Amino acid sequence: MTPEVIDKLHIFIVIITGIEGSVTVSGSGGTGIPNQQALTLRCNYTLTPGDVVTEFTWRKREGSSTVTIASGSVTAQRAVFFDSWQNKGVFVGDYTSSLDIRLPSSHVTPCHAGTYACAVDELSGSAYVEVNATILYAPSISGLPSIVQVIELSRLRIDCSTYTTPGNPSTTTYRWTDSGSTAITGAVLDRSNISRHQGGIYICTASNTQGSASATVNVDILYAPSTSGLRDLYKVNESSRLRIDCSTYTTPGNPSTTTYRWTYGGSTISNGAVLDRGNISRSQVGYYICTASNTLTPSGGSEQQGTATARVSVDVQYLDTPVLVFEKSNVSENDSLTLNCNVMSHPAAELTVRNVDNDTTVAEGDTNAISYTIRVQCLHNGTFVCLAYNRHTRTTTRAFYDLVVLCAPRLDTRIPFISRLYRGLNEVASLKADIVCHPPPVFKWLAYLDHQRVPIPNSTFHTVITSVHQSVLQVTVRQVAEYGKYSVQASNDVGRTQLVYTIAPAGAPMAPGNTVVHNITSTSLLLQWQANFDGGSPQTFSVEYRASGSDWRVWKEGIPDPGQGKWLTTHINSLKPNTDYTLQISAQNIRGTSSHVVRDATTAGQATCSCVTEVSDRLGIGVGIGLGVALPMIISLAITAVVFYRQRSVKPGGSDAANTKHQTSIQADQDTLHTYSDISDSRRSEYEDLQASTRFREGPKEYEHLRKTDPVRSDAYQNIPTPQSSAHGPSPLYENQGDTSNTSF
Repeated sequence: MTPEVIDKLHIFIVIITGIEGSVTVSGSGGTGIPNQQALTLRCNYTLTPGDVVTEFTWRKREGSSTVTIASGSVTAQRAVFFDSWQNKGVFVGDYTSSLDIRLPSSHVTPCHAGTYACAVDELSGSAYVEVNATILYAPSISGLPSIVQVIELSRLRIDCSTYTTPGNPSTTTYRWTDSGSTAITGAVLDRSNISRHQGGIYICTASNTQGSASATVNVDILYAPSTSGLRDLYKVNESSRLRIDCSTYTTPGNPSTTTYRWTYGGSTISNGAVLDRGNISRSQVGYYICTASNTLTPSGGSEQQGTATARVSVDVQYLDTPVLVFEKSNVSENDSLTLNCNVMSHPAAELTVRNVDNDTTVAEGDTNAISYTIRVQCLHNGTFVCLAYNRHTRTTTRAFYDLVVLCAPRLDTRIPFISRLYRGLNEVASLKADIVCHPPPVFKWLAYLDHQRVPIPNSTFHTVITSVHQSVLQVTVRQVAEYGKYSVQASNDVGRTQLVYTIAPAGAPMAPGNTVVHNITSTSLLLQWQANFDGGSPQTFSVEYRASGSDWRVWKEGIPDPGQGKWLTTHINSLKPNTDYTLQISAQNIRGTSSHVVRDATTAGQATCSCVTEVSDRLGIGVGIGLGVALPMIISLAITAVVFYRQRSVKPGGSDAANTKHQTSIQADQDTLHTYSDISDSRRSEYEDLQASTRFREGPKEYEHLRKTDPVRSDAYQNIPTPQSSAHGPSPLYENQGDTSNTSF
């Protein structure tokens, strides 16, 4: 029903007007008929005697015009109708005094409300009457949209009265409900800052006394998508692949259809959810923005975009090859030289500058640029490398540089230097010279003959093998005359140096010296001795003992040599009280066994002997066994004198010497003779002199390269001239060092 029809519904009133002639007409019925109930409109008329109704008419006023709905004539008490309502109603009456309109309830609607007119004509005149029909009915709602779309956080306002046709009576009340609960009492549903949780089905109900009408609207809240969980920072190695799927971190909005866009530096680089950068470079570092969008079209409003953005910082990490630069590549020793190493690295690299040949680090730091100034030495000669390490990319790059330092020859202290070698006859001695210098040296080997240096003769028994910085003289000792001194001269354009070697005879070790027995108790004693010359090969010591009349028993063997001149101590226990014992000590190497040093001792009785033999300060033992007062010192000196005297009476000769017994502790004779089977009698005194001159030398000897460096090696790396050797002592290790003058050999 249209609003215009609704406006025409009003209260029925019956108005009787305009009675003309002798015909009297009255009307009734049609006031306050509820909707869907029968409607009866009655038109009564009274005729003057003798009058006859000839025609009648029912009309309905429709706005400013009148529409005839029924008409007819009466003849012989019969009516003829013209039914413009098309039989919707029934016309009844006796046609002489009344003419009624009756509508069944099924046909009565609010459209039947209005003003009706009844007109009756008769022979002598005519009359009519107007009758108002009013219908009582509930309001109705039409036109309320089934769905209303509104953007989240905007305002929702729906006026239900706009879509309501009032009933009869027209007084109307309204109520809005949401999911069965009363939301608002009133015609207007109003929600400011509406949220997505307030969407759904809303029902408007309009009511009057005759009933109610309801209409449903679906409130659809439109909102943009959202993003979360995307990392703020992505670290990626240069030349690798960067791939980020923005949809993984996006929650769709309403509507759910979502479009994506990646921008970088204000420009769109991808119309899609995935940012894909293969072979990424350092120039592509920075902020990347993902924008997720949907289209929001509110009811009755303009279309707009709902967007959500997420920003990620891309950190491209890289490491280039460093650049290693020296001020100059050719320098002289002791020049000041600055080196620089630079690298492009992010984050900063760990730089290390090393001398490869010298295996030393000259500079290092966590930086992309390092500068270091050095005073160059001969050992700086060679290749330098700058290592750059990026701990994040876990990559290493390097740059090399060859430095040339002009310097005079000198001993290479990084390599063990053996100046004295011990060899037997027909054994080979390799004299090695390792030199540091630039340019490479020229080697010249010489032999000492009657204190004169002569060139090495070319023969199968003297072989010189020379590489760039090393020269080796191999001497096969065929005869005693080949023992002695040798030297090598290394020279270049800057200077020269000379190294001196000695090849000495090798044999069995010397007998232990300065033997002392002390701290004798009833069951034990302390035996001490001093290591002598080892004969040119590593030696060990053995200790044996026996009681009077008993067999020899080994107390300990394989005792290691601490070095010539060093003291050794062993504590012999489990002895019997008041018993005479014989002790013997010997030294062994691969060439033989020394003579035995024999000492006698007698253990104390049941009570522990209070006598303690103190070693003199001259021996340098430093034992200091509990005696620090004057009297024990005097006793010790007296005992030492006795021991020294008796020591000289000991006979050499191994087991034969063991037969001589002594009742007190004595010291070994330092001049004990030795037997050297591989040396002629004419050279024995020379060998013994050699042993005596080296007896207290604690420097190294060559044996499988396990010896320490000769003490004179401490001067090996100094270009300092030294005096020539005398006829009575060994020649210095370095001779004429730094001397560039011509020298006769």
